[in-house]
Amino acid sequence: FTDNNPNNTTFHKKRSEFQTKQLCHRMERERPKTSTDVTIMDRLDPRLTLYGWLTNVYLLWEFIAIQDFDLLLVVLTRSLILASPSSLSLSKRYNVKAIGLALSLLYVVYLKAQRMPGIWDSDIWAIQADTVVALWLIFSSKTEATATALEAELLCRTVKDSFALYYFASGFWKWNSSFLNPTGSCSTVFFVQLVAYYVAPSVRSIETLTSIARGAKMIAPAATIFIEHSIGGSMLAGMLLWGNSNSAALSFGRTAERVGTILALKFHLMVCFMPEPNDIAAFAIQCSSRLIVFASAARTEFVIQKVQKNLRDNGMIIVSGIVAMFAFGFQMELTPNNWAFAMYIPVGAIVLAAMWNEDTKFQSGTTKLEKRRTKWMWFGIGVAFSYSFVGLMTGLQEQSAPDMFSNLAVHGGSNHFLLPTGILFGVFYDGDDDSHPFGGGVVRIEETTSDWLTMAYPTDMTPLLEPIGLTTRLLEAVGNPKPHYFKSPNRILSTAPPPTERFKKYTVPALELKRLLREAKANDGDFDLSYSQLEGTKGDEIWRATSVKRRIQVKVRDGQVEECSVSISSNKRQQQPCTSTDLPMLRDNAVPRILQWMTMHHPYPIIGASEVDSFNKTLPANVCYEP
Repeated sequence: FTDNNPNNTTFHKKRSEFQTKQLCHRMERERPKTSTDVTIMDRLDPRLTLYGWLTNVYLLWEFIAIQDFDLLLVVLTRSLILASPSSLSLSKRYNVKAIGLALSLLYVVYLKAQRMPGIWDSDIWAIQADTVVALWLIFSSKTEATATALEAELLCRTVKDSFALYYFASGFWKWNSSFLNPTGSCSTVFFVQLVAYYVAPSVRSIETLTSIARGAKMIAPAATIFIEHSIGGSMLAGMLLWGNSNSAALSFGRTAERVGTILALKFHLMVCFMPEPNDIAAFAIQCSSRLIVFASAARTEFVIQKVQKNLRDNGMIIVSGIVAMFAFGFQMELTPNNWAFAMYIPVGAIVLAAMWNEDTKFQSGTTKLEKRRTKWMWFGIGVAFSYSFVGLMTGLQEQSAPDMFSNLAVHGGSNHFLLPTGILFGVFYDGDDDSHPFGGGVVRIEETTSDWLTMAYPTDMTPLLEPIGLTTRLLEAVGNPKPHYFKSPNRILSTAPPPTERFKKYTVPALELKRLLREAKANDGDFDLSYSQLEGTKGDEIWRATSVKRRIQVKVRDGQVEECSVSISSNKRQQQPCTSTDLPMLRDNAVPRILQWMTMHHPYPIIGASEVDSFNKTLPANVCYEP
């Protein structure tokens, strides 16, 4: 009765407020939208647009390298999607560009996941980043959910935090006794190779060249860690200071992560200049194409407009240059790494332009949402943290973990100064019972007639270090005659060891031998295998080379174990039949499929095992292993 009374002031006040709101809503609908309030229904964030184009460059390289036409199809489809009109929509609910980009990203994730665990570390980085971007595009592309610039910033923040952890972990895991020892460190091989390739042509005296190489050897471990921590530490500063209420701290954090990104681009360029076989330019493209999320939306939009203007003004020249480059490359039969180097130049230049001369001043009037991370952001960061640190600590992961070129020991005891590795191998070590997936401890492959088990052995790449011959001589001159191993290309690239390389003993976790034995039965059919289970799960190099708890002899015919016997170290002559809990007698599915899919461990060769006739000589520590 009161609200219907015409003389009631409350009634008139409420009616006036309602009419005002209706007028505001109508004006908002009719008002032309500006660049500051465009939703994802109207266009993609410029960083995501460039993310799609730059990752396309890597897919094009991968197609050239492995000639997988699924990748070429993705490249063409994604290009059409990104070039389509921004306002194109389906049933007025979804933006075609957003959904199309998301589906193309998820399809590439699916292709990479099919190859797991035999993929590289940068593939894991790409999988995690692309999945986050794709899911955000799908759930934020509905017309009901306004994808503001702030929400796009939260997405980029999540990917930035993940890459900060990846880069930091890459340097962190190098804090181990083997990497910091210049004799045998991977860093020494790289620095001496650079001296041999770039300095040697201008130095006539071999004594002078050796002195330069010796100096490079001494600074190599510290210089490598400094470079990688400069990148990861700068990005991590931006991660930790984001959301700070102090505008100066926000500005410093933003400046720090910009510096870290620029250093990362220069670091990847330096890697491209490495002589073969260490010129992993593909790693540079795959990572740098995703670093565009570190740029601001405004600066990225400016770069896109500049590129579009150049294409309009000089399109024929640019297209002719690209066609000429491809024609020259195919005519000269460029290697995949050469192609990757050529493709990295435009990718790195575009990301660098987006990061350069950016305004780092932050407005003080930030909203509450900008000052905190959402639950889905913390979930994405948690996955990146688990991958960066937990996988190596527990032993759940070694191949494709962020410990590239680190000389890190994951089985046989940790050589890291701060953190343990391979914890689960010790937790589930139960003497003679190998039935648990992580059971069985560490084993040493003594001899085998299996081609597959021989292929698993890491390839000695020392004779292939360019410049061939000179690099090896310089390494020997500075006191590094040890082999330089590629620990995984045989498994990932399906290559075979050099025919001149004699089989050497190596150790692997029993978990990995369960995989190798299953694969050998499927690929070889008939073979013999002799391996030893070591005492305990931790020890030094002499322990790896000499320890024997049990010796197991296996005879496989037609893919089935025909004979299996065990001898105890205390009585080697007395052999007993294997039991159902011994590794060769386990079912092929004894290791859960999810564990087979996500984990692969590397074989560590026994160096100088033939010289161990007494305990007066210490065997070499963990030698250089490629990623």
